[in-house]
Amino acid sequence: PTTNCKVKDRHFWSEFRKRPITILYAGKLIERKHIDWIIECLSRMNDPRLQFRIIGNGEQRTFLEQTIIDYDLKKQVTLLPEMSRSNVINEMVNADIFCMPSTGETFGLVYLEAMACGCITIGTKHEGIDGVIRDGENGLLISGREELCSCLQHIIYDMTIDELVDMSSKAIDTGKDFSEEN
Repeated sequence: PTTNCKVKDRHFWSEFRKRPITILYAGKLIERKHIDWIIECLSRMNDPRLQFRIIGNGEQRTFLEQTIIDYDLKKQVTLLPEMSRSNVINEMVNADIFCMPSTGETFGLVYLEAMACGCITIGTKHEGIDGVIRDGENGLLISGREELCSCLQHIIYDMTIDELVDMSSKAIDTGKDFSEEN
């Protein structure tokens, strides 16, 4: 992917636990994307620093709006309409974590765009992206709702600054490997 992302360097990650933490999803709002899993995980973590931005349109929009209300997360979860690729990239530039725990996924260019922007990227094992995301190296892979919650907790509370910088840097390198030019 061609992006205009700024590198998320050591300074960016050193501030990680001192500022709001942004988790981003961009794609269709359909059941197999499991966006509700992310909302449930945020509810369990009960951390007001966590902000979840959902970009997209689809048949689950009303369901997700109600899920946000049910979990009392209206202050932390923002549901945005589908937007241009350049606007999604701008969102990725400001996000810390990109999460799309989808099943039935063939590949997903959006993962690569998030990686090229240095986001800590979470995908699903045994789906189209698990040949590109190397679990624990340039991103993280999960296999279900419980693993997703553990993964998010690990990133937010357990990973060291060095680990965040290293994973973000390797994600950027992976994104470059898959650029339109290459």
